[in-house]
Amino acid sequence: MTDRLSIRQRLARLSIEKAVIASAGFVFLLAGALLYNTAYSNAYRAADEAFDRVLGAAALAIADTAAYENGNVIVDIPYSAFAILGTTQMNRIFYRVVAPNGSVVTGSPVLGLDIETPQTPSLRLSDGTMDGEPVRIAAVARYRTDATTGDAGWIDVLVAETRESRNALTSHLIVDSLVPAAAVAVAAFLLMWGGIRLAFRPLRSVARVLRNRARSDLSPISRDVPREIETLVVALNDFMAQLASTLEGLRRVTADAAHQLRTPLAALRAQAEVALDETDAEIMRDRVARIHRNAATASTLANRWLTDATLLHKLKMREAETGDLSDYVEEALNRIGSNGEFAEGLREVEFSRPDQQVLIDADPVGMIEMIRNLIENAFLHAPGPTRVTVTTQSSEAVLTVCDKGPGIALDRREAVFERYVRDRMDRPGSGLGLAIAREVISAAHGTIELDEADGGGLRVEVRLPIPNASGADKTPRKPWFRAGWIKLPAFAFLSLAALLPPADLNAQQPEPDLTIVSTLPRDNMRPLLDWIAGRFPSLAINYSSLRPPQIAALVRTPTFGSADIVLLPVPDIAVSLSNNGFVRPLVDFIASAGPDGRPPHWRNELFEMHSDPAVFVIRKEDTMTTGDLPTTRLALARALEQSPSPYYQRIGIVNVGIDSISYLLATQDSLRSALSWRLARDFGSVQARIFETGTELLTALAAGEIDLGYNIPLSSVISAQVDGAPIDYIEPQDYLLSVPWTIFVPDKSTHPLAAFVAAAMLSAEGRTVFANDVLGLTVRAAAPGSEQRITLGPELLVFLDTIKRGRFLDNWFQLVTTE
Repeated sequence: MTDRLSIRQRLARLSIEKAVIASAGFVFLLAGALLYNTAYSNAYRAADEAFDRVLGAAALAIADTAAYENGNVIVDIPYSAFAILGTTQMNRIFYRVVAPNGSVVTGSPVLGLDIETPQTPSLRLSDGTMDGEPVRIAAVARYRTDATTGDAGWIDVLVAETRESRNALTSHLIVDSLVPAAAVAVAAFLLMWGGIRLAFRPLRSVARVLRNRARSDLSPISRDVPREIETLVVALNDFMAQLASTLEGLRRVTADAAHQLRTPLAALRAQAEVALDETDAEIMRDRVARIHRNAATASTLANRWLTDATLLHKLKMREAETGDLSDYVEEALNRIGSNGEFAEGLREVEFSRPDQQVLIDADPVGMIEMIRNLIENAFLHAPGPTRVTVTTQSSEAVLTVCDKGPGIALDRREAVFERYVRDRMDRPGSGLGLAIAREVISAAHGTIELDEADGGGLRVEVRLPIPNASGADKTPRKPWFRAGWIKLPAFAFLSLAALLPPADLNAQQPEPDLTIVSTLPRDNMRPLLDWIAGRFPSLAINYSSLRPPQIAALVRTPTFGSADIVLLPVPDIAVSLSNNGFVRPLVDFIASAGPDGRPPHWRNELFEMHSDPAVFVIRKEDTMTTGDLPTTRLALARALEQSPSPYYQRIGIVNVGIDSISYLLATQDSLRSALSWRLARDFGSVQARIFETGTELLTALAAGEIDLGYNIPLSSVISAQVDGAPIDYIEPQDYLLSVPWTIFVPDKSTHPLAAFVAAAMLSAEGRTVFANDVLGLTVRAAAPGSEQRITLGPELLVFLDTIKRGRFLDNWFQLVTTE
């Protein structure tokens, strides 16, 4: 009921003008919410319809390649199927192909397990989840028959993408549709607000008249006001007339009270005069004692009133200070002794200062007065010794005052905290001491309890929180009543220290080691590591050189190590890691470093540091003339076919089944030209030597074991040249295939500066250091259209499919090993 009345009272005091404006605003907000809901629903549906067509086309393209061959389901994922899904550079891509018997042929085994997949050739679109993230799934089935075994059945194909691009398009459509409507709504609301203000203008005119008149002026308001508020003015005039009459009555009552108060004061004076004339010493002593008791009681009560008012004012207006509770106890004892009334009782007070400071945050004046009240109460109500102790328990300071008096009954312990309530009326006092003490303690966020002391008597326990209980700074400022003039300079010094930038303090704290992982040897990476150390002087850097499969395993399951930043020259593996959720977004940390504000990237997780072109490698002392050297893939194929003898066992290629970079280059060559398979056959015809890595090939070339190497990253060639290898290179003139070096921060990295260091490495200066000093590459003037950069996107996942990779490697090995 009280809550209802409180709400009604608040509503009654609400401004009518504001209420009307708020009601209109609420209507506008409600209409806006409905409009937003409609716009969101339409935009969501439109985004799904737009992207569903692309997703469905990718699923159909994959399904059309599904076939039954020799009892096995075969599917050849088209490169274009994932390329069209990767145009937004935002979505993660998943797929699953299921055989008629329910076994997974390829792809993610858990995709689409939460949706129904009826076997029908019609395209079906639905929402699902993948790794806890919402995805849109396209499912289609194809009925296939094995011409060899006669087996037949439905092959299910599921393709899914995350909703980042859809959400972005939805937001864009919502903004486009709501901004004009919001502008119209704001204009309409402003017009309505102005009209309401104009309508309530007469009321403000009356308020202005009342505000400008003197406070003692209760004369009637002029009725020369608008008709709309004439009734209100009449009512105000009647009210002020009644108020003037009431105030006049109060003045009369006050005068009467002042007159009547003189009578008891005069009687008290007369009793004192009679006592002075009294000759009987006993009678005179009795009269004087009674006069003294009454006067002392009145004086005590008045002092308590003044103290109560003073403390309440201080508690509301003054901030707490950090001080030693033992100092406050000693100061309270000193004041009791200086008062004289309880000086004798101090001889029986037992207080020993603890060895360590007991710090509290409280108002010093209030705290001293509270302690003084507790000790004086013990003197008044308890004969015998009084024990005061200061201790700490956990995160609290504990003050106890124990006496040997009669104590307080359990049912009276809460009542004595009320104002003007005393446990025993035959004892002197005002009944304000414990009430004041509780107010002071509550202001300091503490508690006070009354209990029975050991051996009888009353035990008063005060608990106060200790500042900075977790540990840091335990040194308080000196209490105000002892600091004197030193307090002001100390406060100025602390204020100046507080203005120091936080970065200066944080820079002194050591950071954990940052681990950078790449495929390059440490000596090659040293210029970039030194550059990072110059940018982050307090950062300790660990560097590890691993092969691409080892790096991928480390990022997926960092059981035997960790990586905070990864530099990887194999973008398809990097895209796979990002697509499976093992990479952290960096968009908030990347500074402007390109036409669109960021270097080439995918999903704001993988960023390109530099591109590394693949070249032909030759020996400098090659006996062939410059004119005989092949400068295109077609020229190389013709030379191997027409004049094979100079190249017999003198060509070097890298095993694409082992070397990740060579596999990527071979698959990208196959997409750009049919010459890739022709060259593979020609390599087999001249019995080209197959090396496990590009480094082994360059070593053999420098030793004269071979004369030409195919598809070798230029950075590896330059590194070998720096080491003194007598080799040179030819940039293919038909097209130059460039592989991007990618940089990313693994999702499992816990280093607080990993993203900042990666952002620094992606700056223009950092990328220049990496390209020039680490890779040894400079800006080259390639022929227009000749450089083919491998872009980051989900299409790179196509040749990582187990079936497609297996078929590609089978064809490649069959060609390069056949004479």
